Amino acid sequence: MKVTIIILSVVCLTHFYGCAFDAKNDRNQTNEAPTESTAAFDHAKSNVRLLSQALSQEEVLQTAYNSYYLNEEQNLLQNPGFESGTTGWSSEISKGIIDKEVFKSGTASFRYERKDPNKYDIISQSLGSVSPGDVIHFSGWVKGKDIATKELNSEKGAGVFVQGYNAVGKYIHGEFSTTLSGTFDWTYLKGIYVVPQGVSKVAFRFFLRSKSTGTVWFDDFLAYIEKPNHLIVTPQNPYYRGYIFENNRTPWTLEIQFNDIKSDDWILNASIVNGDGKQIHKESAFKPGRSGISQLSWQPTSGLSSGKYKWVLSLEDQKNTIIEQHIIDLTLLDESPEVYIDREGFTVKGGRRIFPLGIYLGEGAKKGDWANSDENLGKISAAGFNTVLSYYYGNRNDAAKYFATARQHNLNVVYNLKDIYDGLNTYRDLKQPALSATKNIIERYKGEPNLLAWYINDELGLGKISGIAHLYEQLKELDINHPAFQVENKLNAFSYFYNFADVFGSDPYPVEGKEVASLNAVTNWTNQTVAASKGKKGVWQVVQMQDMAFHKKQPNRPPTLDEMRNMSYQAIIGGAKGLFYFAYHWLWNAHDANKKRVFSASAFSNRWTDVESLMDEINNIVPVILNNDIVELKSDKKDNSIQYKCWRFEGEYYLMISNTENKKGGISINVPSNVQIIENNLEGMSVKQNGNVVLVDVKPFGSGVIKLK
Repeated sequence: MKVTIIILSVVCLTHFYGCAFDAKNDRNQTNEAPTESTAAFDHAKSNVRLLSQALSQEEVLQTAYNSYYLNEEQNLLQNPGFESGTTGWSSEISKGIIDKEVFKSGTASFRYERKDPNKYDIISQSLGSVSPGDVIHFSGWVKGKDIATKELNSEKGAGVFVQGYNAVGKYIHGEFSTTLSGTFDWTYLKGIYVVPQGVSKVAFRFFLRSKSTGTVWFDDFLAYIEKPNHLIVTPQNPYYRGYIFENNRTPWTLEIQFNDIKSDDWILNASIVNGDGKQIHKESAFKPGRSGISQLSWQPTSGLSSGKYKWVLSLEDQKNTIIEQHIIDLTLLDESPEVYIDREGFTVKGGRRIFPLGIYLGEGAKKGDWANSDENLGKISAAGFNTVLSYYYGNRNDAAKYFATARQHNLNVVYNLKDIYDGLNTYRDLKQPALSATKNIIERYKGEPNLLAWYINDELGLGKISGIAHLYEQLKELDINHPAFQVENKLNAFSYFYNFADVFGSDPYPVEGKEVASLNAVTNWTNQTVAASKGKKGVWQVVQMQDMAFHKKQPNRPPTLDEMRNMSYQAIIGGAKGLFYFAYHWLWNAHDANKKRVFSASAFSNRWTDVESLMDEINNIVPVILNNDIVELKSDKKDNSIQYKCWRFEGEYYLMISNTENKKGGISINVPSNVQIIENNLEGMSVKQNGNVVLVDVKPFGSGVIKLK
């Protein structure tokens, strides 16, 4: 059996909710009527063309994903729907029963019941031979009844996961899907696992987490190795969220990269439909060629109504069978969002570019109203920050006061939603699903005048991709005025999160250990994050302020002023359009005589002086960065450890330099004719000019600005 694959990608609709493929019968055996999403899946399996249909979000969630065809044999799991009883599964399968009364499809499911929270079973199956770099998509359907726990501060609920081991059985890394609690009907869970170096064996597993009780049914599991898409589609206009608002007469344009087109007979059809499903434009079929990049444009007609549109691309064979389909969601707005990312990656708030200078804030060692105190937010503002991101405020009822206090100190707020996912130890409300909680929060605070963005991911990983995708889609539906911000420390995740974020950030923390040889990780991570944004998203990089000793419980030290300064310049030179510093509450930590972490006002005071100095310096160059008039300069003597970039602003040139290594470096840079150095802040470093060449000897971890005119 072959199943036609529909790929939902780019801007709004997702191709990472995953494949709803099953090799069983199509009957829906829940007690409810078939949903629209089930119908969409049946369309996909029946080769029904969707060119003129507008898919709902629920239809998207269960539409198939992969390139070309997904055959039954491509599922790495044996007996994924339990029609063959317990065949293929580990011995722990005996702890539950094969249920032929309740199932998602086919004739059976697996039911597991736990009354004793101290019992714990994991059921698994090997996925066979894999190689580092393989991308495994894993998914399944889960139904629950009275799943609960008294250990609310622990991870909880039912879910699926994948774990990798080396050749001798040592655990290396795993990814866990969102896990569900309460009573709920069949729900689709999805995760992605990128096989890391050193892993040679991978196991697919499902479970009810430790300390959780209740009854759970599992069905229709799928695990497969990703194949490259034949089409990679990147919108050029609209560039932000699929929103059209700046000039609705500008042609709508897609960049399409063709990969491994199997036949010269394949054709690409394109169609645009409005929110009612009416086709308003159809592109004549054309042959894409075996490889290469093309652009597809459409000039919108005058008088086009505001609202939602879909641009549907279908790669088809000579029999008009859909091989791969991409659906790009577009929204024509009457006015610009309050906050958005512009064409050059800058943040625009209230019609004006800003450079977010943010700081993370959490619950400090002092209890009470510490995280919302006028004193602390006042210190942050006075130091020169314009934004605060508080871990303390997420699923709380008193955030209005936090917004108000931050507003009094001219601070924007990036509001934290990253802790509100089903199953996390940070989400403790079993009476309502996480998406219900986030819906209430978004609707309650989206009108706050100092809201800058929503924070939806902090290193959660690809296992949680379906939960992150759900939250992003909810945000887009409820709040057009504020972007979503994601931070990751696994940079290969960005390509999968591309459709579920408006701003990317990564958080290299290179100051680890007493002696630090290099800070170059900041440049590497910034470059990769900027590349992942494809020039269509913001990049707000995270800069280390904290002493990693309080995280890894091993000897360490905090970054010096020179090191924080250096990392900041590296990020700016690399293309960051905002900086967030981690973290304010950690600056109050110190060690007592017994090496125990304690709250220390003096430790904070010693560090905060450096932070104030750094913010003063960065704020002085913010207007230069926002102007974004970058001048390309060449170097005759290039030291790879020296990063540099030049901006032009109000008739002057600002040459920013950063030595990423803990050793002296040197560089010579060709500057425009008839300009002279007028000042620099590279203290303790040699800065000379010989004609149109600037020569700089840079101290270890040295950084700063040379101004020329």
